[in-house]
Amino acid sequence: MNFGNPQIALYGWLAQGLLLAALAATGIAGARARGWRLPEHVAPLLCLCAGIAAFLPLPPVGDLAAWSHGVLGAPSFTLVQLALLRVLGRPLPPPPGRGPGALLLLLALLFYLTALGLGPLDPYGWGFHPHFLFAALLPLFIFLYQQRQGGWLLILSLDLMAYTLGLYGNLWDALFDPLLPLILALHLARKKVS
Repeated sequence: MNFGNPQIALYGWLAQGLLLAALAATGIAGARARGWRLPEHVAPLLCLCAGIAAFLPLPPVGDLAAWSHGVLGAPSFTLVQLALLRVLGRPLPPPPGRGPGALLLLLALLFYLTALGLGPLDPYGWGFHPHFLFAALLPLFIFLYQQRQGGWLLILSLDLMAYTLGLYGNLWDALFDPLLPLILALHLARKKVS
């Protein structure tokens, strides 16, 4: 993320508020799935209140959005798009199944371990000059197209657009962040239990 630009730093702060609103929307959806009755007009208001509450001052950390932005950094554009879909009540693209999901978790673990210096490669550094990464994404785009995963195609395309417009200084930051593998792990664990 390019923090030298105040508008881009503002984006990261606002995106954290959106994530908190999406967390509220997820809680509401879970409560409805368990039979909790909530009038249709109340759910968007609760999400709005959660999003606004993220910017209210909380001593001693300041506001929750700034605190989470300071701890986690700006969320990936993928996560921001998924959060926006959740808040708007739109259907999310289908998550990967157990096999592909486990593979994605393993790749994320290897990525973060090597990015932290545990190994001879630094894949995170590749994201600063991602010319070959763009070419490496082509088979993924073809696979998603063949699988009729238009939602994921659109999300990844917008990720690339956010990177090329300068919203992110590293392509990896636009594509994913530590929260996405965590969310995927929770989804797979919940799927295994149910």
